[in-house]
Amino acid sequence: MHGGIFVTQAGPAGAFSHAEVFSCIFNTLMQVFKYVVPYSAHIPSYADMWGWVMASDYPITLSPDELDLRMKQRINGENRYLDGKTFVAASILSKAVRKSLENETHIYTEGSARFIHGHGNVQKQNH
Repeated sequence: MHGGIFVTQAGPAGAFSHAEVFSCIFNTLMQVFKYVVPYSAHIPSYADMWGWVMASDYPITLSPDELDLRMKQRINGENRYLDGKTFVAASILSKAVRKSLENETHIYTEGSARFIHGHGNVQKQNH
């Protein structure tokens, strides 16, 4: 029996921004799943790299050619951005980001959540 794959957006993933939430989301999923794959892409409207994390209890081991074949079987037409080689490239993170992911200890919980700068809990003020 094959299980599923969990994927989540994980916030900014650039050299200077990845420690905001990307690294702790990665670490949290490492505590829950056997296999975890972080990846990122530059998003021009965010002016930074943006990260996602894919996780499963089953190995995530598709070659670029296998991914291309599965996409061809499931998608009508051509995907203008993603193919197998692009995904492999997206999952190769910079040395600085990889080291941070390896050393991250924070686990993201409701009580210890990190927020992206400018976002988060809004305190209601009485006027």
